[in-house]
Amino acid sequence: MHILIKNDPMKLKAYNETLAEEEQRRHSPIDRAMPTSMVMNMDNQCNLRCIMCIRQRAPEGTLNSLSYDFEIFRRVAEEVFPYLRRVQLTTAGEPLMAKNFRKQLRIIKKYSMKLDLVTNATLLDNDKLIEEILRVLGYLHVSIDAATKETYESIRIGAKFEQVIKNIKKFNSFRRKIPQDKRPRLALLYVLMRRNIEELPQFMKLAKELEAEAVTMTHVIILQKKMKKESLVYHKELANYYMMVAQKKANELNLHLNIPPLFNTVYDVQGRRSKNNLKSEFKICPFLWKQAIINWNGDVSPCCVTGCPVMGNVKKKPFREIWNNELYQEMRKKLNTDNPFDCCKHCFITHPPDEQSLYHI
Repeated sequence: MHILIKNDPMKLKAYNETLAEEEQRRHSPIDRAMPTSMVMNMDNQCNLRCIMCIRQRAPEGTLNSLSYDFEIFRRVAEEVFPYLRRVQLTTAGEPLMAKNFRKQLRIIKKYSMKLDLVTNATLLDNDKLIEEILRVLGYLHVSIDAATKETYESIRIGAKFEQVIKNIKKFNSFRRKIPQDKRPRLALLYVLMRRNIEELPQFMKLAKELEAEAVTMTHVIILQKKMKKESLVYHKELANYYMMVAQKKANELNLHLNIPPLFNTVYDVQGRRSKNNLKSEFKICPFLWKQAIINWNGDVSPCCVTGCPVMGNVKKKPFREIWNNELYQEMRKKLNTDNPFDCCKHCFITHPPDEQSLYHI
């Protein structure tokens, strides 16, 4: 690598991104690039008890109990952050509760990255904190799974609908001060289930009112038997109807809508993808060549899909050694074959949902 590129933070990131694109196109088992984005699951604290969250399966007394060595964050930052465009802080809890959140913001700024922040927005009410976040923010993703107070508060236990709406509007009042070409984006996240599917058209209007640029919807993954009735697998026609109405409304409002494919458009009569079509349906994996997840204990995960193997641990080896170890190479080799890793076979990111990918009970 040319010394001028290495000494210029933005040129280094651009060079790495181009190289990562090339490695992904080639499906190379060895990735000469470093990731272009990363998730740092450094904290699991949360102030809510959302009905669909994996935290509902955790034994009492174990929630909000993970303690991590901040040195892990610093070590990964020093080795990997110079190459990254974006970083996301925690998918396991509410990042605004993390004890070192402001320290993390300063390190992100130091390495000229953008922060993708996923939050329930219940704590997004402090002017100074909002200003600090906006200095590094690329995208704010707010989880808000309903258009009405009653439905929202029945899903996100412990949250107050009016307060969340107020906080988002406060955030927007600061966001508007930033020139539009540099302004961080706002996306609303919506977990689709039986109790909220009929609110989709109304939610599109709410998203526009809250100045969101995008709405991302995913199907609820059933982690407990008591949640089985919420799966839209049992309400396919209803789900399809409201997803189509939502798409039409989003088009009218000029909202970008990321929504799962309609049910029964790519399935066999059992509602499952046939093995013969498995290979042809694969899309390009956004993770194996460009992204990685570092967990609180130093474990490296290839992606967020349940059941993926631990690729290594950054407390024991540098990330670069893990990134191209035998396990990573094997996973990349097998991705677009008839025998990928189990977690890749039923990936809800690269595939439309089927019954197996939506159930983990």
